[in-house]
Amino acid sequence: MLCAVPPHINDSRSVEEMSIVMGDSAEMRCETGGIPQPTVRWIRDARTITFVDHPNLRVERAGHMLRVHNMQLSDVGAYTCVASNRAGNASKQFILSILGRDATHPRISDSDTRLRIIFEFVRTEYAVVWAISDQCQLKLCY
Repeated sequence: MLCAVPPHINDSRSVEEMSIVMGDSAEMRCETGGIPQPTVRWIRDARTITFVDHPNLRVERAGHMLRVHNMQLSDVGAYTCVASNRAGNASKQFILSILGRDATHPRISDSDTRLRIIFEFVRTEYAVVWAISDQCQLKLCY
């Protein structure tokens, strides 16, 4: 009789959130175990990743690492590694967000008024919020 142990992924109980500077690289690691050794596949936003559609994504280390080269807004989202063998499946989720490369902090001189800029990234959409105070905001959505 052959023994089978379901897959497990290190730190799979927590979602790993990563904020990457635009243009930099990101590495998502999926360290697995199980008998037989699980195979690993990657999913993005609930769909299997097709690397033809995402040329800046690379699977390395026999599927145990997904690397994003030259991080762009289009790379923002939820990624999941799924480890499978005949005894079952295990998964771990990663959330990638992006930071601007040259963050600047605008200043209004000779005034107590403060200008606050908030960037909210959700997938490939973004919003810019200009706020003079918490009560007064102008929101531009793209």
